Amino acid sequence: MHESNPKSDDDGYASEVGSVGGRDQDPSYPCHGIDGSSIYVDGRCVICRQPSTLPAVMDIKRTATGVQISYRVISAEDDALLGWMVPLPP
Repeated sequence: MHESNPKSDDDGYASEVGSVGGRDQDPSYPCHGIDGSSIYVDGRCVICRQPSTLPAVMDIKRTATGVQISYRVISAEDDALLGWMVPLPP
């Protein structure tokens, strides 16, 4: 298990995971190329509308006190502000 040193510049990501939080381009995320930074609705990225390669995308960080999980829920009002609508289930 990876543990962070509070005095280091570690951002809390487990280094053994690979490029999590990195800037490596990933062809699975064509709109911006950064793995883990997309939000998916109905299996499609809300930025580029491409199908996801993961069932859900969340930002997961290890902290000194445990694990922090961050996610964003997009409402219909947010969608209208973006200029396009995601179809809601009947």
